Amino acid sequence: MSIIRDAIRLPVSTAVGVLLLALFGFIALFRIPIQLTPTVEEPEVTVTTVWFGASPLEIEREIIEEQEEQLKSIEGLVRMQSSSQDNQGTVTLTFQVGTDLDTAVLKVSNRLDQVPSYPSDAEKPVIRTVDASSNAIAWFVLQPTGENRFEGDIATLYDFLDDYVKPELERVPGAASSAIYGGREREMNVIVDPAKLAARRVTFSELASALDRENRNYSGGDFDEGKRRYIVRTVGEYSSAEEIENVVIAIRNGTAIYVRDVGYAEM
Repeated sequence: MSIIRDAIRLPVSTAVGVLLLALFGFIALFRIPIQLTPTVEEPEVTVTTVWFGASPLEIEREIIEEQEEQLKSIEGLVRMQSSSQDNQGTVTLTFQVGTDLDTAVLKVSNRLDQVPSYPSDAEKPVIRTVDASSNAIAWFVLQPTGENRFEGDIATLYDFLDDYVKPELERVPGAASSAIYGGREREMNVIVDPAKLAARRVTFSELASALDRENRNYSGGDFDEGKRRYIVRTVGEYSSAEEIENVVIAIRNGTAIYVRDVGYAEM
């Protein structure tokens, strides 16, 4: 009753309050956005597989179809789209609204582990929670310092970016991924003399097969001895140029032909 009594006793203040309330309501009617169907973002997971030198048809047949066969039955999957282009294939998975992205990524990773096999020179699939086809929004250009702009080891600069700069950029909130263009990755090169290969009747295919065959680690299982269990593992991956040069390519007339007989390895 006190509110009614005050309103009658102060008619001017009451009128001003009513006018202000009506004014703010009128402004709100035209300024506040009204959306009957709010925008709902569906969680998406993108799987990107790189296979350098492969055509879109090869990528689709050897990689994309195998991945789709394993991914199509994931729980909560709403839509699956794929695209193939030179050197790369992409599978985009859309899940139900409310699906936890971390759980979805884990499910996708587990299913990809069930893919029977990949081409030997294809890279491991990369799983992202954003569209892999989106363009970069920032570029950083780095170069060695000094009077000569090309002074310094460009491979060392690449390693620094890959080990320190790239991980830090990917930890920035909202950043999906980062890529390094240019530079030169550290790698081991085998330089051979074609004349020496021909003289020893060794082909490039035999050389490549031997280098690939020896550059592997093999598991020999495990065994128990008393209260201890031992794991047997054969380490064969190259760690120096000398190990590569000591690889046996083939045996001709009872004589082993080594890589050092037809060329040399260098960093």
